[in-house]
Amino acid sequence: MFSLSLALYSGLLTSSMSSLSPYWFIVYFALIAGGKDPQNNDQSHQEHLSRLMNTLEQHHIRNEHITVFWADGESPEPDRKLPSTQKTSHYWVVEDTPWEDWFAKESLLANTRWEQVSVFPAKRSALRQWFKSISAKLKPNDSLVLAVTDHGRPDPKGAWQTSIELWGEALKVEELYQDLQLLPTQVSIQLWMSQCFSGGFARLSTMDSRVCGAFSSASNRPAYGCFTLPSAPSVEGHFLKFTEGLKQGGRLDQASRWAVEHDITPDTPHLSSDAFVRRIVRERSEALGIPEGHLIDAALPVLNQLSVEQQQIVKTITNTSLRFNLGLTHSYTRVSILNKQINELIYSLKAWHTQWKNLLYQAKLRLLKQAPIDAFTQKRKHRRRSQKKARLQRWINRALKRGKEGRRGLLKELHQKVSRAETLLDQLKTIEASLWRIGTLYAGLAAKDILTEHDYGLWRKMKSCEARSILQPHRNERQTRSRKRDNTQFATDFQSFNELQTEVESLRPGYIAFQYRERSRASRLEVRSLDYGSPLWAVDLQVGDLIESINRSALNYTGQVREMIALHPIGEWIKIKRRRDGKVRSIHIPVVGAPLSPPPPLKGEPIPPLSLDPILEDKKVDYLISGGRPTLLYFWSTWCQECLRVAPQIQAWAQAHDIQVLAITTEDPHLVRAVNHSSPLPFTIFHDRNREASRLFRADLQNHREAVFIYLDVERRFIERGIGLGQKGPKTIELLFDN
Repeated sequence: MFSLSLALYSGLLTSSMSSLSPYWFIVYFALIAGGKDPQNNDQSHQEHLSRLMNTLEQHHIRNEHITVFWADGESPEPDRKLPSTQKTSHYWVVEDTPWEDWFAKESLLANTRWEQVSVFPAKRSALRQWFKSISAKLKPNDSLVLAVTDHGRPDPKGAWQTSIELWGEALKVEELYQDLQLLPTQVSIQLWMSQCFSGGFARLSTMDSRVCGAFSSASNRPAYGCFTLPSAPSVEGHFLKFTEGLKQGGRLDQASRWAVEHDITPDTPHLSSDAFVRRIVRERSEALGIPEGHLIDAALPVLNQLSVEQQQIVKTITNTSLRFNLGLTHSYTRVSILNKQINELIYSLKAWHTQWKNLLYQAKLRLLKQAPIDAFTQKRKHRRRSQKKARLQRWINRALKRGKEGRRGLLKELHQKVSRAETLLDQLKTIEASLWRIGTLYAGLAAKDILTEHDYGLWRKMKSCEARSILQPHRNERQTRSRKRDNTQFATDFQSFNELQTEVESLRPGYIAFQYRERSRASRLEVRSLDYGSPLWAVDLQVGDLIESINRSALNYTGQVREMIALHPIGEWIKIKRRRDGKVRSIHIPVVGAPLSPPPPLKGEPIPPLSLDPILEDKKVDYLISGGRPTLLYFWSTWCQECLRVAPQIQAWAQAHDIQVLAITTEDPHLVRAVNHSSPLPFTIFHDRNREASRLFRADLQNHREAVFIYLDVERRFIERGIGLGQKGPKTIELLFDN
């Protein structure tokens, strides 16, 4: 999302300059494009501006009426980043690893020149100066369009005070409001904003009655699809779809509806009137204590009494539902139900994606550590990066063919899982955004009965502003739009909800419901605990057993079992060779789906009740946590030497700050008692029998290899999380007590 600023002056939107109408008025466009700095100002920004310039030329906007606010203006210094070259076929093998720098291309920068137009830097001072100079030309009933396609910043407080990234500076909502006061009072100001968190600027419509606008995203959401590169195909986001819609209809409201139907990125296109009515609905539902869906559905107009404007909104709802394969979306409540289901799928898929990505990362490191890196660099002290890259690339190609990653095809199989999860996640996010769009349209349908008389007047004024013409559609464009409206056929690439559910479930990793530790250089596994309720209680497997092979494959490296089980089909059985008391026996155990951890509590939220059993003392964990003292949950394991090493320091730090420490482990209680007898732990110990607490707080010691700490205040609220020991106490948590 870039920033470019273009100001243009045009005569009224008539098909012929010779036939003037009594409604003649002048439209100025200020298209703002700063880009932040050369490294962030992508080539796509120039492409967006070029497409818009072509559109303006097609609508008879003369070059002498255009002023561009672009990056650093006419400075000869580089102001944009050129697109990178095509990545090598196996770039994914080194991606996110320490060797990725060998394959990274140095950023090539270029200077942008615009012919036949005036160019100024995208700075607030330059924009203010232009506002002052243009004010003398503006007449009553003229329009000023501010079109922004840029990076954006969220409000640090999570509210509506977002900002636009100009060239080396940011422009906040309040600052733009102050600058707009330099313009005459009888001028209409229309915003067209495609940067992240652009919806915060919709608040300008309530601060200044002259202002209305169209936005790519809500104030708390990023914008997508703004990086269309000429070197590679990509999805077109809000700015280009809005430009396309503007050519079709010539008005903000029509262009925004076009973007709602045709933008297949997770953008959330909406108008200032939409943002206004959604805010009022949220405030009223909170005041009345009823769900927003009940409030909106009760105020929806009867179908046979819809106005022409409302009929167009209903058509947009229907078209959007068909475009994204949403099925029946006949009410706001139905949309809310679908939205909840989609968000649950997104949460599940993110969990599976994280697991697959961790496995892939470990597999890539294991492969690349076998590469003779020293041989690539030592022959020539200053070997160029391109030479090192070429030699490593050849080695990776040979290694993948020989199956050096541990098992032939393993790395590619994990990579396919990660890629499929990312593709599916993008689709789910887009569907969730489409439901947001439909919910916004339903709120607009119910506006008349929800808003007060005063608010309804403000809303109608915004709607009138949004319906002002910006460009006059050509005759052939109007005919094309009419044909599309009469003969619409929706071909969708989006799967139905049931298909999406099946796809997400197919990406669930396999899981064996027991905990283990690797011994003897990972050639054996020692069973440390069995999950309660797991099917392993029905087979001959016990705590302390040693596992020597799985499906006749010897255990050769750390993490091999996790990879094999994750990739094994769920519901099928695997054969393991286990050793007990010197005797070896083969048994079959089932692979189940990996459990889904509940969402972790947000900072400041109370934690749910914990199902923990005391091991050495008969104490209830919830009673201790609610005992009027802050609590430190200390997740540990008997095999984790680092966990045991830091225990005395944690005890001293906790006593100094009057904090009680509760030690939590997933291991078998008998084993914990035996270890604690020889090396007593100075804390009350609890058994997390179903690993619910460990999953809730993401405290998997097999991933972290050191203790995980959770700090709770006296009211059971989650405050902070830390992994490992800092200078005196738990990392991150100790910073809360610096003063």
